Amino acid sequence: MLLNIILALFILGIVVFIHELGHFIFAKKVGIKVYTFSIGFGPKLFGINYKGTLYKISMIPFGGYVSMAGEDPNDRTGSPEEYSSKTVWQRFQVAIAGPVLNFILAFILFWIILIIGIEEPKQSDKPMEIHVVKDSIAAKIGMETGDELISIDNKKVSYWQEFQRNISLSGSKVNIKWNDVSAEKIKNNTVKIERDEYTGGADINKIGILPQIEPVIAGISKNSPANTIGLKKNDRIISINNKNVEYTYQLNKIIGQLENPDISLKISRNGNVIEKNVELAQRQQQEGYYLGVIFETVETEIVKYPFFKAFSEAINRFIGWIGKMFNMLKMLFSGAVSVKTVSGPVGIVKVTAVFATLGIVPLFQFLAIISMNLGIVNLIPIPITDGGHILFLGIEKLRGKPLKPKTLNIIMQISALLLVGLALFITYNDIIKIFKGVL
Repeated sequence: MLLNIILALFILGIVVFIHELGHFIFAKKVGIKVYTFSIGFGPKLFGINYKGTLYKISMIPFGGYVSMAGEDPNDRTGSPEEYSSKTVWQRFQVAIAGPVLNFILAFILFWIILIIGIEEPKQSDKPMEIHVVKDSIAAKIGMETGDELISIDNKKVSYWQEFQRNISLSGSKVNIKWNDVSAEKIKNNTVKIERDEYTGGADINKIGILPQIEPVIAGISKNSPANTIGLKKNDRIISINNKNVEYTYQLNKIIGQLENPDISLKISRNGNVIEKNVELAQRQQQEGYYLGVIFETVETEIVKYPFFKAFSEAINRFIGWIGKMFNMLKMLFSGAVSVKTVSGPVGIVKVTAVFATLGIVPLFQFLAIISMNLGIVNLIPIPITDGGHILFLGIEKLRGKPLKPKTLNIIMQISALLLVGLALFITYNDIIKIFKGVL
């Protein structure tokens, strides 16, 4: 676990390094003296001085900074090497360079994984057949088990992960379009959904739409009860405690209602029925038990893109993810999702540690998303961020002169206090999420 955390910090350090490298390169390009290039904050762990710049790794491994001459209004002398002595255009280049390099890194990572090969669902035009939970939102608008889900907010749905993704990117109101099989009619309705205050996820059980997936095992979790009793890939679960199981949602419901972890299991293997007794394992940080089997909700394949096609596809995916992130910011600021859904350094390190164990392609994809996220967040026009600096440069351009140093100091001090408060709040939320088992 400790090794994974160290690896996660190193990986995130690369994203921060690229961001600060952007500021550093353009500061040097326009002739600004750079005092410090730091990965992390706080006391120096180690570093070297080279041509008047201290390059260092600091104790607190979250973030980083580039310290430039004349950046602090109180330390300005009028030297031509100072940040404040440069033109608005030159300072704009320095401010925007960090986010731009984050976007370039994300694009390159997308390009690489598309060339290596990425697991993707096989294309299908067939709608997703669904089970509808009694008294749920779906049931109240007339959806029934056996109906076919067509789209969520006009985004096509043909498999379960597509449904989950489209729901996660929707707001507090969702338009559902489906084929009413019994009436042979296409219908749609807009419903209001509730979201978890810590994850932002929609409560699928309240929505009441579940996939009709046969309980054929696609994978076995290591050190799980399923592994212990010798269940295998392609085994089909027939019953639990003599209760027939046709679809995975029935299996989950039966296990969710158990008071005793000891169960009898019937499976079909190569045409033979096999009976097994097993003690289910207790879920960590959550109530209930689990068997440790994985069901394939959609057939996938590894797709490798040629060099130039991967380039154009990387552009499409980059633009698509940027759109999703701005949509999430819109939902956050509009109140459609709670601010408690935001994760800080603790949460990001924990998730990165998980992705570091999944292989190079999932890790690169996650890093691309984190790099884009860092770029976008830094462009939000609030003081201290790069976007804040760009905002002040815009004000200076319109006024024909910069804000007074005293005014800037007051704004920066208030912003710093607010930022510290926000960081503490987000860290507290991350810790709560870990204890609740949602992170």
